[in-house]
Amino acid sequence: MNRSLKKFSDDLRKMGDRIQALEGEHTFTHDELFTPEFMSEHTSFESFDAFLEHSPWDVESDDDFERLSETSEFDAYVNESSPFSSWEEMLEAAIHPHMKRMVDDALKL
Repeated sequence: MNRSLKKFSDDLRKMGDRIQALEGEHTFTHDELFTPEFMSEHTSFESFDAFLEHSPWDVESDDDFERLSETSEFDAYVNESSPFSSWEEMLEAAIHPHMKRMVDDALKL
């Protein structure tokens, strides 16, 4: 096999391995999903932390946030502070560009 064909074959294999690594469940931080770009485009806040700090709740831990994010009151806050009608809608909107970046990175040779 000539050198350039072998390199191409190796590149395809690596790309396939990276794409396969995308399968399954993934955990993302709020900072990964709610980038400053996302927050400034969809809210009047520069960061997800500022979004939470402006809210009427004291969110001190991931557990606090997990409980809060399941309430209709938080959905109302999201609806008042963004173009999204609920936390779930905002979360889905943030996940899509993040997943696209992951796929784009996996496809790079």
